[in-house]
Amino acid sequence: MAADPQLPPEAALINRRVAAMVPVPSRAELARRAGISASLWARVSNGYEQPAPGIRVPARGSALTIAKMAAVVHITPAELRTAGRDDAADILATMPALEPELPPDEARGIREQLAELRRAQERMNEKLDWLLGTAPQKRPARL
Repeated sequence: MAADPQLPPEAALINRRVAAMVPVPSRAELARRAGISASLWARVSNGYEQPAPGIRVPARGSALTIAKMAAVVHITPAELRTAGRDDAADILATMPALEPELPPDEARGIREQLAELRRAQERMNEKLDWLLGTAPQKRPARL
């Protein structure tokens, strides 16, 4: 069997960023965030595709694919340029920043805190109505 093809610098950069994530998301999750298939993420991050058992062919992602993957793992256009992917860096520079995704437990906690703040705001508005003797539709701007 032939040796694995050499890993392209942009794939090595992406793999280092993924490894540094806590917790490390699955390839399927990373691919979902990037809007690509999990198999494409695997081909690009491995640096090869395997058309038949024992045969590995070098594979590099398109500029758009690399830009999408880089955005998910918070790689900058400058870092892509250093890795030799000016084409992907140009695309990444024009893409809107992705909002970081929170782990489900953390997101649930934030939603619960927000709900409690809304309840507290409503209680404060009720107290304001009572203090001012106003009906809710006649009160000044809500707190």
